[in-house]
Amino acid sequence: MIFFAREPFLGLLRLTCVSKQNKLTKEVDDMKKCLALLMILALAIPFAFAEEGAQEIMSFHLEGWILEVQEDGILMDMGDSGEVMVLLSEDTVIENTEDSLAAGQYALVDYDGQMTRSRPAQITADKISVYAVHGTVAEVSEEGILVSSKENGDVFATLPEGMGLEVGQEVTIYFNGVMTMSLPPRINALAVEILMEEAQTQEA
Repeated sequence: MIFFAREPFLGLLRLTCVSKQNKLTKEVDDMKKCLALLMILALAIPFAFAEEGAQEIMSFHLEGWILEVQEDGILMDMGDSGEVMVLLSEDTVIENTEDSLAAGQYALVDYDGQMTRSRPAQITADKISVYAVHGTVAEVSEEGILVSSKENGDVFATLPEGMGLEVGQEVTIYFNGVMTMSLPPRINALAVEILMEEAQTQEA
């Protein structure tokens, strides 16, 4: 009788062990699912930020002289790219140190990379920037020139390679909008308009 009395107990023990094993297996499966979800999130988040960063980086840039200002845009001479019609939209941002966009200014244009094959080619501007410093050349050195400006005081400008200026010339220095906080502040000239020579030419 003692021998037969142990079988129900062993059966119950087996059931208990199986139940605990099933519970443990379920917990392990749940942990695996959580780990898999965490791994997916860990992989997805960098890609999401990379995609957002790529969208911010995908901006194309052109620069040149404004030839004509029209109601819906500006005609520009982009140098090697030829003449380009830059269309304005409601979303176009204009950053300008001048009173308004005008012919003769040197402008920077950011756009989405789409350009028509028409003549002139057309693009739609995301942003148009004109940054200028007007003044008189006070000093000339190998590194650049010191310009005395009413609006900005003395400003040191590095010049494009091969460009030479003389003390006393009235100039407009166009730059990319970056001006250091040093004394004097420094800028990198993208283009220079010599005003005195133009005035003398017109008088002659």
